[in-house]
Amino acid sequence: HFISCGFGMFAGSTIQVPNDVIKTRMQSGRSSGLVSSAMHVWRNDGIKGFYVGGPAWLMVNLPKTQIAFMLYHAMMVEYKQRVAGDRALTPAEHSVLGFLQGLVTGCVLNPIDVARARLMVQGL
Repeated sequence: HFISCGFGMFAGSTIQVPNDVIKTRMQSGRSSGLVSSAMHVWRNDGIKGFYVGGPAWLMVNLPKTQIAFMLYHAMMVEYKQRVAGDRALTPAEHSVLGFLQGLVTGCVLNPIDVARARLMVQGL
């Protein structure tokens, strides 16, 4: 699962990174809209401009996704052994485990995500 997650994230990055570049620039106030932001990147940096921060995006999102799945699974197994036993977990229990997993993953990887956003805003 670890390797297939990596391949999936790499493939998804071909679409998601340009989307994040445009979104981040719009959020920072460097562009007023989707089309103008995309045109600005294209005119100033070409196709490479859409992938600025791509390696940083992968450095954040690949481990984040892999850690999230592994941590959630480990937490679920531990919870079932200690509390739930053989019964199926309720949606509320799954939600709490998912919340805790997201909290831990976000706290650990947020500094890298800040660096990624700065790269995307600055451009080439």
